[in-house]
Amino acid sequence: MRGPQTLGRYQFIVGNNDFAVTAADTQRLKDDAAQTKRDVGPYALYFVITGETDAIAQRKWTYYQEGADLEAIAYMTGQTNLDVLGSTAAIITPMQNAFALNIGRIVGSHTTVAKQFDELTSIDGLKGVMCIFDDFEAGTEDFGRHVMPLLHCR
Repeated sequence: MRGPQTLGRYQFIVGNNDFAVTAADTQRLKDDAAQTKRDVGPYALYFVITGETDAIAQRKWTYYQEGADLEAIAYMTGQTNLDVLGSTAAIITPMQNAFALNIGRIVGSHTTVAKQFDELTSIDGLKGVMCIFDDFEAGTEDFGRHVMPLLHCR
C-alpha cells in the first residue's frame, strides 16, 4: 500500500492461507483508513477450488501446481523488483505457491470450503471475499449450488 491517502471506498488485500494474517492485514488497512477518516472496506482475494471431497479438490490444486510455467513466473516476479517502494515485490517474490502469486487458497469439499468462508466472516472489518475459481463458469456455478447453501454467514 502506498499510503492512506490512496485508499478508495474498497480495497483488495491478498488473502493468506493463515486467516490470522488476513485478519492482521485487514486491521492494518482499517488503521490506515482511520487516518483518512473514511470507511474503507477490505476484500480479501482467494483462490477457491472445490471438489466432491477434500482429496479431489486437493488433487486439482496439485495438478495446477505441477503445471506451473516457472519461467513465466520468474520473469513476472523479476518485474516486481522494479517497484522501488517494494510493496509489490514483498508480496509476490517469495515464490511460495509461486504459480498462485502467493494468493491465499480455499481448497476442499463443499463443506470444508463453506466452513472456511464462515471462518473468514469472523475477521473484524473484512467486508468480503473476491474469489478466483479455476474455471470461472463451472466454479461459480458449483459454489452457488453446493457451497452457498452450506454457509452460516449468509
